[in-house]
Amino acid sequence: MTAARRFAPEGTRFGVQLAHSGRKGSAARPWEGGKPLRTDQDPWATVAPSAIPFTEGWATPEALDEAGIERVIAALVQAAERAARIGFDVVEPHAGHGYLLHQFL
Repeated sequence: MTAARRFAPEGTRFGVQLAHSGRKGSAARPWEGGKPLRTDQDPWATVAPSAIPFTEGWATPEALDEAGIERVIAALVQAAERAARIGFDVVEPHAGHGYLLHQFL
């Protein structure tokens, strides 16, 4: 962050967006097709508000219970604290585009 500030115009503010993909996770990068990872691609378990896959062909996520929701909240708080500690001015939780927070709506 310090190096970036050296080259940024005076008054520049730096922000980071924190996201959790929920049931849309365990997928290839968008430029690699964005499809769910196959078993030979080291997929990971996903979580969501319910045990409903994103769409056909995607893994069934684990439905979050209260303890799971608390773990997600704690992880987001820790990430926000790390971002502030390294100098970000703004931290935005991503709550759109079908990601985890949006899935609760």
